[in-house]
Amino acid sequence: GRIILTQDSDFGKIVFTTSTEFVGIIYLRPGHFPANKHIVTIQTLIENSPDLFPPFTITAEIKNDDTVKVRVRNRVA
Repeated sequence: GRIILTQDSDFGKIVFTTSTEFVGIIYLRPGHFPANKHIVTIQTLIENSPDLFPPFTITAEIKNDDTVKVRVRNRVA
């Protein structure tokens, strides 16, 4: 019943190539950024509050100008 917050793309690969059940994954990109850089990303997600229907994945990528690109995938079982 938990959501994974990660900088590791392997979680997405696992859930989409196996029958692993999951509630949600939030994938922060690029993964080499320090955690404090992703605060902008997380604030953007909270402010925009996308419609989420489990199981879901969110890819949130912070750009050089601190804009954030968000992609939401609600996986239909």
